[in-house]
Amino acid sequence: MNNHEVYIDKNGIMCVEHPEHAILTLRVVDELRRRRLSMTPKKTPLLVITHGVTSITDDVQKYISSAEHATLTSAVAVVRDPRAGYFEYSAILLEIFKVIYRPRIEFKIFDDKTSALKWLARYL
Repeated sequence: MNNHEVYIDKNGIMCVEHPEHAILTLRVVDELRRRRLSMTPKKTPLLVITHGVTSITDDVQKYISSAEHATLTSAVAVVRDPRAGYFEYSAILLEIFKVIYRPRIEFKIFDDKTSALKWLARYL
């Protein structure tokens, strides 16, 4: 679990960076949620940096699109790392998630961090 970084940037955007080839389970996401809440109970935009996510369990996808998650997060920007492998696979997983689960908050996929942060700034 220590491989997942969680921090708030200087602008107040919550950031979660997953390790290379991460497998996202509800246990992992629940721990990340607890760590986020320990930093601030405020609703914040969320930057998620992935380095080749290989699997996202169904219960994680349900949580991410839930009303509970929407009380914690104003918008999500996911940045994919093309150097990490699983680049296209991660894109397919994310697109399927958006279509099937229809998140209750704004959710957008980016290929660079600068564009993602600029987009998230409007949700501060």
